[in-house]
Amino acid sequence: PLTSTTDVFSSPTLQLASFAVGLPLAAVTSLFPLTRPLETAAVRWLCGVDAARLADGPARTRAAKGRTAVWYTVHLGLGGVIAGMSLAVPPFAVALIVLPLFAGLRDSPLGLSEVLDHTWALALSPVAGVASLLALAGCVAGCGVLLARWAPALLGPTPEDRLAAAEARAADLAVRNRLARELHDSVGHALSAVTLQASAARRVLGTDPEFVRDALAAIEDTTRRTVGEL
Repeated sequence: PLTSTTDVFSSPTLQLASFAVGLPLAAVTSLFPLTRPLETAAVRWLCGVDAARLADGPARTRAAKGRTAVWYTVHLGLGGVIAGMSLAVPPFAVALIVLPLFAGLRDSPLGLSEVLDHTWALALSPVAGVASLLALAGCVAGCGVLLARWAPALLGPTPEDRLAAAEARAADLAVRNRLARELHDSVGHALSAVTLQASAARRVLGTDPEFVRDALAAIEDTTRRTVGEL
């Protein structure tokens, strides 16, 4: 039974209760606009999910915010469990591995004093320690796989996000097309002028050197102005 003097660090029940109460409270922070961009970046870099399968920017609709909240809660929950296991399992596993070598550890408060009186238990304790570390690594890898699989469904773009992205691409293409038309007109006009000047200068090259000099000057001025426009 829990009393007023029960230490939360020594009571698994209180630890689980604190985790269950704190997780929904922490998940409320998923409603902030920067949560989805930050989580998307983390998933892209840590889970190796393609950026095209994830939404870009903050959640705008109620459905997108709800999915982000679900993802954030799952992320925090699995992260808390893995963090707790990462703190508890390695020291316990190391103690099991070196247990046959250090007799003093057999009287430590591990709850295994009666079992360790048997020779077979001491022989198997290193195996159990290594198995604990492998199980921890498997849990970490499994949680990573699950998060990578769930991320596109919970952090993926909504129809509104796809529409906004399509509109942004259309606006960008419109700007590119306008610049391409202006570039085409500018360069086309300059090339036409240069071609006419060069052709006329070639025709009178031997009879009118003054015109040739003026034509070359005009070609130089036209190309310099066109480069400036580019």
